[in-house]
Amino acid sequence: MGTLRYRILPVLLASFCLGPCSTLYGEARSATQQDARHSGAVVRERQRVVVGSVVEEWRLEWQAPPEPACEPSSDDWYTCPCVGFAFGEAGQLDLVRHVQGKPEERLHLSPLFALGFYGEAVAQLPKWPVLAGDMDRMDKPGFADLVKSRPIVRIMELADYDHDGRPTEFLLQIGAGPCGHRQTVVVGVSRSNPKLHAFGTVAHPGTPLVLESPDAWKQLLRSKGKTTVVSWPCGDHGSDEQNEIELVAEASGIRAFHARYSCGDTARGRLLERTEQ
Repeated sequence: MGTLRYRILPVLLASFCLGPCSTLYGEARSATQQDARHSGAVVRERQRVVVGSVVEEWRLEWQAPPEPACEPSSDDWYTCPCVGFAFGEAGQLDLVRHVQGKPEERLHLSPLFALGFYGEAVAQLPKWPVLAGDMDRMDKPGFADLVKSRPIVRIMELADYDHDGRPTEFLLQIGAGPCGHRQTVVVGVSRSNPKLHAFGTVAHPGTPLVLESPDAWKQLLRSKGKTTVVSWPCGDHGSDEQNEIELVAEASGIRAFHARYSCGDTARGRLLERTEQ
């Protein structure tokens, strides 16, 4: 556990990519390039996005009707693998960008999600919110209907995570586990890359930067462009090292520096390694 790095998920994604991988790490394709129009597509969410002075429409679109995931009638919606995905749905998911007068741009999001040992990556999104007291209500009659009467969770909460002056990106949770960890990426467009993509780093722009929680990204958002997040503290799931990520937002993009520290009896010990990711 001590050598666990924050970029485990991209490594897994790469190792399971057996076909063309150009969309795996965020290269969007036009409708003419990628058979974008799916007859059974279901629009999950539609947002108006201002990029510079241009008003665009972005859609989260299931390629086919999604399947329930971590549903309220199940007995596992409150377990660690469902944290952030509870009361949700799963399937093949695209981010579609429509700009008047231009071909649609489509980014396939499902490959970003954590893969098992077999099978294709499947996107998961929460559909209805989990509220305080749901654990007490879950065994009462009508609980599932109560959950499904709630407003649908908004996924595309746009913000300026890379500090380029434009709120044109949103958080996307791509994994849950081990307990207390929710692997998350940022998706959108930036000044340095105007195409739809999952944000990487200056050193590795084509590989999504995966942080261990949405809060880590929000810490960068609230900062003045530089912050350090603890991705794995001493003792977390038996870890004998502390892993930290220093994030720096620059004009060229986000830089990330991974640091490993030994663990003392009560606190972080000496620096073992520091590398740019």
